[in-house]
Amino acid sequence: MSAKNQGTNGTANDTAGAKSPMQSAIDAALSGLSTEFHNFVADVEDLLKASSMLSGEDIAGIKAKLEERVAAARESIGQVGDTITEKSRGTIKGIDDFVRDRPWQAAGIGVAAGLLIGLLLIGSASRSRQRP
Repeated sequence: MSAKNQGTNGTANDTAGAKSPMQSAIDAALSGLSTEFHNFVADVEDLLKASSMLSGEDIAGIKAKLEERVAAARESIGQVGDTITEKSRGTIKGIDDFVRDRPWQAAGIGVAAGLLIGLLLIGSASRSRQRP
């Protein structure tokens, strides 16, 4: 299962640059998942190419290999979900702490964000009405 190890060895964190720790962790997990998926697809393609020339023993071996790949893919998906959940909880806790420590600043940020979104929507609507 070298593909699984490639996605979890931290290489995405080493080259992340300005990415947030959460984004880096998600990228690393998704990279591992992508590798597992590509390996699985390659195995299925090999099976389809060789299916007309396979004996019973060959089919059993390929079936075992595919089951192993499916199990690895499921594990990778679980790891991605766990990583996202863990990082999201940390981010939400940080936001909650900020709002509790600085309620007026948080309210001001919310009002400013709402105003900005409203202005963008109004500008978008007026531009779409002007087009023939």
